Amino acid sequence: MGEVIWLKGRKVGFITRDGIFISPRRKEHKFRIYNGWGLSTEVLNLLIKKKVREIRIVVYGEKRKYPEKVLITTPDLWKQKGIPYQDKKYEPQLILRECDFLKVVE
Repeated sequence: MGEVIWLKGRKVGFITRDGIFISPRRKEHKFRIYNGWGLSTEVLNLLIKKKVREIRIVVYGEKRKYPEKVLITTPDLWKQKGIPYQDKKYEPQLILRECDFLKVVE
């Protein structure tokens, strides 16, 4: 494991030594109305600043033993194609639709 990334006391993922941000998620975190996944704009800007080359969203099922799928993209593509989303309970996010990821491994 590399550098852990925190947001408001919550661990949101980590950056590996080779510049990959890995963010474990439960499938319930998917934005169904967009068929996509959210990333805080604050975290995304931090990843760009740290020159992260790839983002991997690792989706786990209910038992969290094995990933159900891995979605792969770049910070620049997330920033370019992400849909702005704001909820009163959470920080501003960009939602990337699954069809906009570079690769989906199931």
